[in-house]
Amino acid sequence: MRYSSILRAFVCALVSASTIAFAAPEHRFTVRDSIELSAIAYPGSQYLPSSRASFSPDGAHFVIVTTHGNLESGKRESTMWLFDRDTVSDYLKQPSPGDFDKAKVKYPDGSWTWDDYVTNAKALTTALKNAGSKALGDYEHTWQSTVQGFALAQTAGAGLDSGNYAYLKPYYQRALDLQNAGAQVSLGTATTNKLTYQAQFGKQSAAMMLMGTWYMATLLHQRDSGDADTFNWGIAPAPQLDKSTTGTSKTPVTFGDPTGLGINPAIAKNKVAAAKAFLAYAAGEQAAKSLAAIGITPANTTATANDFFAVKGMPTDAVSKFTYTTHDTKPENPVGKYTAGLQNVLGDMHTAVLSGGKDIDAAITEAQTRAKNEVLK
Repeated sequence: MRYSSILRAFVCALVSASTIAFAAPEHRFTVRDSIELSAIAYPGSQYLPSSRASFSPDGAHFVIVTTHGNLESGKRESTMWLFDRDTVSDYLKQPSPGDFDKAKVKYPDGSWTWDDYVTNAKALTTALKNAGSKALGDYEHTWQSTVQGFALAQTAGAGLDSGNYAYLKPYYQRALDLQNAGAQVSLGTATTNKLTYQAQFGKQSAAMMLMGTWYMATLLHQRDSGDADTFNWGIAPAPQLDKSTTGTSKTPVTFGDPTGLGINPAIAKNKVAAAKAFLAYAAGEQAAKSLAAIGITPANTTATANDFFAVKGMPTDAVSKFTYTTHDTKPENPVGKYTAGLQNVLGDMHTAVLSGGKDIDAAITEAQTRAKNEVLK
């Protein structure tokens, strides 16, 4: 799966802060208040027999009746309110100001480098805190790929089997900077508390998250099940090493791994032809479209974009569509006999650095020594 995107919460944790509580002068609620309080006429009342709203024959307008008591006249008074359906519908669809708006941070648009990402994650965290929210600017999951995968893909000349891991240093410097600034939870906190990326983003504990495209379908499913909140969101290209690959006129560099599919060599001979036919179908455009139509990201994103974004709940903005279709995807695990062993070594390095067990230089030196003596020998 391609691991390409910043998930952007347009109306994330600040939704609840869009209404600011304030202290008002004390006033005791009296019987007069109760009588004079306006209320919508209930269904089945003499004022509105069938429902709280009554629509015109063409459905374009509706009326609502409110009633209140008048102590001076001793009578009940009613008011009929006429509304235009489309105007009200458009108003209700407008999102509340979100994290990025309140923090005065521009939405991710494919132009960000990693330094931009760090700066904006900090700004979002500060704005959220000032609004009384405990949410942070970003969430980085515990996997080593969230740091090392991007470093390997985006750094010219970097090689997993080279035994030289100096290219990882600036990526870990930024990750530690975000942790130390409180703009993302620390690795220790995430592992000790068994945090899940689904809950961190889906329950609005983070405004941004670097995550694979597979999560998009999961997020929609969890919104339906109630395991995730409902809010506006989108995706943008992952931050880039420098400006040479940023912007919608360029191709952003990311990483990913394939999902393998093959034929069991032990199957009966009379099933081989059917297995080959299915394999050919699964690798073809029609299968890709079928997967995209249920929110699963296939390898062929260009031919399936319309199917994918037609799924109910998917973002439909231009940046999200650009992100889905335009990318230079490098392998997270390059094919080679040393890959598994080297990833184990680098996994230990990841934990050592982000847990504070070793400084970056010392951890890189140790990883290089281990790679040479334990794997590349």
